[in-house]
Amino acid sequence: MELLLRLIGIAKSPQGIFFEPDPYTGWVNRPGAAGHWNYEGDAEVKINKQGLRDREHIIDKPKHTIRIAVLGDSFMAAFQVDQSKDFSSVTERSLRGCSALNGRDPEVINFGVNAYGTGQELITLERRARRYSPDIVILAFYENDLYDNSLPLKQEYPQFTLGPRPYFYFQNCSMVLDNSFRVSKRFLDAVRKSADESSAYGVGIHRLLWKSRCWQILSRVRPSFRLSSPMTEPFTGTALSAPITPEWQEAWKITERLISKAHQESEELNARFLLVLVPHALQVYPGAVERTASLRSWGVLDPFYLNRRMAALAQREGFKILSLAQPMQKYADERHTFFYGFSNTVMGQGHWNETGQQLAGELTASKLCDMLGGK
Repeated sequence: MELLLRLIGIAKSPQGIFFEPDPYTGWVNRPGAAGHWNYEGDAEVKINKQGLRDREHIIDKPKHTIRIAVLGDSFMAAFQVDQSKDFSSVTERSLRGCSALNGRDPEVINFGVNAYGTGQELITLERRARRYSPDIVILAFYENDLYDNSLPLKQEYPQFTLGPRPYFYFQNCSMVLDNSFRVSKRFLDAVRKSADESSAYGVGIHRLLWKSRCWQILSRVRPSFRLSSPMTEPFTGTALSAPITPEWQEAWKITERLISKAHQESEELNARFLLVLVPHALQVYPGAVERTASLRSWGVLDPFYLNRRMAALAQREGFKILSLAQPMQKYADERHTFFYGFSNTVMGQGHWNETGQQLAGELTASKLCDMLGGK
């Protein structure tokens, strides 16, 4: 069976090989992990020695370099496409033609990790990204981050989580970090399993199993980590709309404070801050008639509520924002282009394909160039 699967070219790397438990953020990319990702899209995924889905970067910033740290979730990690065609790589290449660089080289570093929420991205900025002395911090926000930032909502929809994670909550008008996930059975079991895999015995056995095509197929039945498609989450319509329930109102409040905190942390690093709003597939589905019908079927009557509210936050707090939904929607309508979906999934759903990554990176590079020019 192993020989047959190899002869016909079937490779399905278990999702779990790309992640390991972390006491600060719940999980991180596993340094040195590599495998074939075809759950959605088709790409070879390699995690560098620093735990980034990126090329290797030195800690000390080279001279004559503008460093840009990208924080985000699976849209930034972009396992669905080759690394050279992801958001960070496209942004870096597109930015090279910016005259405001004044001869400096742009270096975009991708700190994106699948299924992260804004709280985990803030911790990543504080513990990891700041070591690289970024000149600009990009925080990519997607609508399900509202859910990811809320413990009550996680308890309501437990099936849509990658693993135990930290949460922030309000106590006497202050943000408090809850790290109780560290003593949960699920997290401790993951730590023990990770320790076994790191041992001399584990490296041989587990890595051999991970390379086995038979084991890869069996692992799909009960994968170590489950990732949901953004289109299968039942709270999509609620997240795109004005919050009604106390749980969603609190999620918005926490999320806005986390974004403000990321902006403050960036300022302390003498780095500029840019909030990039990743559109939901429904917002940029090509064709106004089809798009409106789909949005209404999800109960979304105001598709840009989230974008306007985030723009109001940016104005209050004094940071830059880029909403990708409007320009991507216009592009999609003019060219009937799908930015989401792959040949092995459904077009118009899921994550950005290469076209989506390309346009998002180009639009972001243009915004960065304006920022560097003082606009």
